[in-house]
Amino acid sequence: MNSGKAYIDLDDVISATGEAFVRLMARFYGRDVSLEDLHTWDLGVSLGLAEHEVQPFMDRVHAPETLGAMALIDGAREALHRIGALGFEVHIVTGRPPSTAATTRDWLRARKVPHDVLIHVDKYGHNVASSAECRVLALGDLAHKAYAFAVEDSGETAVYLAGKGVPVALMDRPWNRGVEVRAAEERKLISRYSDWSGVLCWIEEEVHAGI
Repeated sequence: MNSGKAYIDLDDVISATGEAFVRLMARFYGRDVSLEDLHTWDLGVSLGLAEHEVQPFMDRVHAPETLGAMALIDGAREALHRIGALGFEVHIVTGRPPSTAATTRDWLRARKVPHDVLIHVDKYGHNVASSAECRVLALGDLAHKAYAFAVEDSGETAVYLAGKGVPVALMDRPWNRGVEVRAAEERKLISRYSDWSGVLCWIEEEVHAGI
């Protein structure tokens, strides 16, 4: 049975990207920060980076040696197996730049992360251009994919998707705890979970059961 398409974010939903940020701050900047310090993705605020330090830091984050070493979040592989078994087509979605496409595909393959497609999206309006090796979708293009549900860690993206009628499981992270959800209909569509076990229960008991 085909249950539709599942939108699964990559960073801090499947890969432990925030933890990599913390390690890089210690290694290259000698600064002791914790995951809880990442209360916003404005790195000047959360990590105390000067404006001229932000891009070099992100270049280090997106370097193959950093991306390739990222840990797999507990329960992610097993959850994606289950989502596929329920009949959903698994779309892994990332806001990483197209230059990271090959390394990201290698990382997913090496860790045997089940999925049907990897999609790069310009989530944050940076006007990221596609390359010959990797097409980058605009955020608005996601609305045409008719996702049955989404799993995200970005509060802003969760609100956007809920505004398009997509039920969202929002992985609880320090940077999304202050997200403002103004519309009542969007609040109804966003559910917050601390780990994959809670997300799977939501998918099985509410999303899949309602199909």
